[in-house]
Amino acid sequence: MVTLISTKEGFGLPIVEAQATGRSVVTSSTSSMPEVAGEGAILVDPYSSRSIRDGIKTVIENSEYREAIIRKGFENIGRFSPEKIASQYASLYRKLSITKESQ
Repeated sequence: MVTLISTKEGFGLPIVEAQATGRSVVTSSTSSMPEVAGEGAILVDPYSSRSIRDGIKTVIENSEYREAIIRKGFENIGRFSPEKIASQYASLYRKLSITKESQ
């Protein structure tokens, strides 16, 4: 299990790294974490020790849930493959080029 209970995070790369290695993830429901984690993590309130405890306890005690978020984590990491990211950048650059040429 990987816990990333942060209140501010630029991107949340540790979430993707943990998912790529088949770890269950418990992370904050704030900042970029929900968007990065997708459905492959349990989201907790980083300001509530009860919420954090309950999230960790769920992952430890509920093997079906734990396996589900691990599976969804593997599915989620596909959004961040180098090929997909490069393709998205190339598309953005093409759009910017077309916009600039039409000015």
